Amino acid sequence: MRYLFFDCECANCYNHEGKICSFGYVLTDETFKTVEEKDLIITPDAPFDPHVLEVGSDSIDLAYTPIRFQHAPKFDAAFPAIAALLGDPEITVFGYAVENDVGFLSSECRRYHLSLPKFVY
Repeated sequence: MRYLFFDCECANCYNHEGKICSFGYVLTDETFKTVEEKDLIITPDAPFDPHVLEVGSDSIDLAYTPIRFQHAPKFDAAFPAIAALLGDPEITVFGYAVENDVGFLSSECRRYHLSLPKFVY
């Protein structure tokens, strides 16, 4: 058994649909030893909400500049790696605010006409 801990960041959530700009994860073995750690940078192919770019206690602190995200691949290019992790039956999925992140993944799949694999979190 392996454990996947992940978190998504979005450029905006206009129309209740998250435009993912980052899918960060840590994959561990059953003793919680890190097997893989990665941050998949994704161009949101959408504008950043001004609230996301603000600096302050009420804003989201992105790890990269908006320009860095604009030069990254789109969600559909990152999706095979994401789907392989989420769809692996030997991996149990955890995260922070997972229901929100699964909703963001689901809306991106709809936007790019992809099928989100079934997984338990």
